[in-house]
Formats: sequence, C-alpha cells, structure tokens
Amino acid sequence: MKKGCFVGGIIIFTTVVIIGLYFYKTHKTFFTEFGRDRIISKGLSEISERIDSTIHSPYKDSLNTLIHAYKLKKKDPKFENAMEDFSDFIRKIQIAIKDKQVDSLEFAELKHFVKDYERSKKDRN
Repeated sequence: MKKGCFVGGIIIFTTVVIIGLYFYKTHKTFFTEFGRDRIISKGLSEISERIDSTIHSPYKDSLNTLIHAYKLKKKDPKFENAMEDFSDFIRKIQIAIKDKQVDSLEFAELKHFVKDYERSKKDRN
C-alpha cells in the first residue's frame, strides 16, 4: 500500500467521524427518538413472539393486545425515562410468563401498570 493511499484513507476516515459526531451533537433528538422507537419495537416484538410460542393461557391474546397498547401509548420525550419504563414493563411481563401461564391476577397487574403509565404522563394542570 502506498503512503499516499494510507494518508488519504486516514484523512477520509477522520473527516467522516468528525461529521458523524457533529450531526450527533446538533441533532441528538433525532438519533435518540429513532433509537428509542427501534429498541422498543424490537423488544416488544421479541417478547410477543416468546409469548406466542410458550404461553398456553386464555390471556395470551389479551397480553399481546396489552403489549400493542403499551407501544401506542408510550410517548415519553426523554430517552432515559422511556428506557426505564420499558425495562420495568418487560421485567413485569417476564415475571408473569416465567411459569408459562398467565392468570387473571398477573394480567390485571400488567393492565394496571399500562393504565398507570398512561395516567401519570398526563398534564393535570
């Protein structure tokens, strides 16, 4: 490899990295919103697939509907808050499906979590 090709490659690589960092710093909300939506969508689709393949309960369809409702209702503008709420929701679902059965008490708890999430984010002034 010639010296000129190596130096040119280093210059181009450095320029691309600097441009990427500039866009990230100036348009941070675009990247965090895009990342948040992708992370939550992928996580919910994976948990939905796990529920479909392992749960044998009359609440299986209701649980999938609840997951879809959570996906539609989450509108937290802060990335950290959205990820925290999402991890709490996934943790509660994993606890509920650990024994491969979802009973009415576990479903009611998950439903209450989604409803509470919706109410706590409303502006009450």
